[in-house]
Amino acid sequence: MAKKKSVVPRTVSPSGAAVCTSICALDRTRRYELAVEAFCQLSSEVLQRAIRKDDAAPAFLIQQYWSFSYGAWGEPAPEIVASRPTRMNMGKLLWLCLTRVIELTDDLVRRKQHGNWQLVRDVIIAWRDAWGDDETAKYAQARFSTLTGLSRGSEERITFMNAALIKALSEIQA
Repeated sequence: MAKKKSVVPRTVSPSGAAVCTSICALDRTRRYELAVEAFCQLSSEVLQRAIRKDDAAPAFLIQQYWSFSYGAWGEPAPEIVASRPTRMNMGKLLWLCLTRVIELTDDLVRRKQHGNWQLVRDVIIAWRDAWGDDETAKYAQARFSTLTGLSRGSEERITFMNAALIKALSEIQA
């Protein structure tokens, strides 16, 4: 059986600050990784349930968003989040999920240079930026196609964009 490498450094300072710092750093990184996966899964579920982006989001999806957000921060979700009715459309909920993924992957890119977090971040930013009709959006569409290998056929733009993001998010989670 292989021996696990200890997180605790061999020489511990008298105050124990080095131990606390290293353990907290690992916990924060792992929380962020799990939160990114959870937000990607939630985004996929939102896209699969959304017929139109203006449809009202179900309360349980909004509550999951807040629970994941507080979990990523390492805080318990307040009782108010679970009990209050919230109103939000599916488009806004999706946008919030993807924005949170970008924020978390920004930190993960700085902490873990050897992971694929930069690619995750780039795919989501390219998808988000590809919604316009200007030159920047066309560049973002091309970048998204390059990063994922997905290109639009004869289907409607919104159908392609939603299906492409679901496929990209499922590949990220794999």
